[in-house]
Amino acid sequence: MAAGSDPLIVRQRHPRCAIIGGMDKRVLAIGRDGIDAELRRVQPLWEDGAYIPMLDHFVPPDLSYDDYRYYVERRREMLSRPIGGK
Repeated sequence: MAAGSDPLIVRQRHPRCAIIGGMDKRVLAIGRDGIDAELRRVQPLWEDGAYIPMLDHFVPPDLSYDDYRYYVERRREMLSRPIGGK
């Protein structure tokens, strides 16, 4: 997203495009509130299908190991629900 490739905008412009990545790793470094907010932000894409939420490139060095584990678990929970499930 730092490069201007927000997956929400890409999907609007190219509705049939499959997307991987696009999560803002800078927001994740804020902590668990940032992690939850970023997962909620991209959730509509996942629910539409043809989207895999991931960090682009590397995990930022200011993201703690515990918060990274939290991100991985929350993402796993989100992806394990049926599409459209709450």
